[in-house]
Amino acid sequence: MVLDAEDFVVPFTDYEQFKRYMTRAVKARRYRESSGKPNAEYDDVTIFIRKKYIRNLDCITLIHIPEFAEGDGADWMYPMIVRAVKEYDMYYTFNRVIIIVCVDSTTPEF
Repeated sequence: MVLDAEDFVVPFTDYEQFKRYMTRAVKARRYRESSGKPNAEYDDVTIFIRKKYIRNLDCITLIHIPEFAEGDGADWMYPMIVRAVKEYDMYYTFNRVIIIVCVDSTTPEF
């Protein structure tokens, strides 16, 4: 099932504060940070993974970019996650994938 994206303002003053909060919250729920390198193009990407069942993974991805520019799209996100997760477990299926994209300023493309 694919859900539509939601747009809302979070009660944090900056991305680093939000990232610290999310890191504590997901680790408390047995997620661990992936050591896989997502993509050199996008430096600020953090991927958390939790084994749900033997070969099923839950994945939460935090992405921080300055803004979505014209022509940018989300096509790069899922393959980036798959590359990073392969270092964790070569044979898996995703049970759930949550992608949180944080931007410094909104644009019509976002």
